[in-house]
Amino acid sequence: MRLAFLAALAVGALLSLLVVGHPQVRGQTPSEDEAALLSLINDYRVQNGLSPLNVSPTLSAAARWMSEDMAQYGYLGHIDSLGRNPRERMQAFGYAGSGWGEVIRGGSSTPEGAFDAWRNSPGHNQVMLTSYFVAAGVGKAYNPQSYYGWYWTVDFGDYDDSLAMSPTPTRTPTPTPSPTATLPPGRMVGCPTPGKWSLAVWSGGDDVPTAEALATCTPVSVEAAYWLEPETQAWRRYFAGHPEFNSLPALDNLQGILALGAQPTPAP
Repeated sequence: MRLAFLAALAVGALLSLLVVGHPQVRGQTPSEDEAALLSLINDYRVQNGLSPLNVSPTLSAAARWMSEDMAQYGYLGHIDSLGRNPRERMQAFGYAGSGWGEVIRGGSSTPEGAFDAWRNSPGHNQVMLTSYFVAAGVGKAYNPQSYYGWYWTVDFGDYDDSLAMSPTPTRTPTPTPSPTATLPPGRMVGCPTPGKWSLAVWSGGDDVPTAEALATCTPVSVEAAYWLEPETQAWRRYFAGHPEFNSLPALDNLQGILALGAQPTPAP
């Protein structure tokens, strides 16, 4: 139940981009197909009441490198041939945002084909409609000798570097929920509404206490959560305020859970 998603604090060392035998990145100007795909995503966001995304030069470079890497080595996954996850790869190309997400696609020869596949996949659709993303980069690659032939990557971020390549953007600090609250670096994406279940994804570090991760769901808190452990096929559970019943102590990056939004407290 791991999804291609995600939002995490930018940490870690920069990795070299010039590796012998690995794909070379093209310029910042999107190709016709890359621009068309971003246009489809932006139109879709506007239709759903969200702001369109600007073209990020660093995310564009990261997305193109990823697509060409998949095409060259014939795989489809979010961990690249250098062992980097999306967050590490975006950082390596100079992206300074703290929230990120990525969708990939193999086998679609047109922008419309890739977009339709993502729109019809709940997890990928959720990434495209993440409200706090403000910038994106698109990469397309083709290798007729590879399994899928065409490869697409779209990288999303919460910092717009379309006008300036600043590695240390100045931000307005985000207030903490309370004077004593300390939230982990990351956030839950796809938080539930009151009394409803949703498929939510933790986008942050590994082994983060479940209660701390779920505390990033605001203003609706999470009352209960379930996760199906792949190895044992056993359901792990979490109940807010009842640690004696909890069997889901921590969440890893990109771990998806079923979350129930708490009902509002009735007025006296």
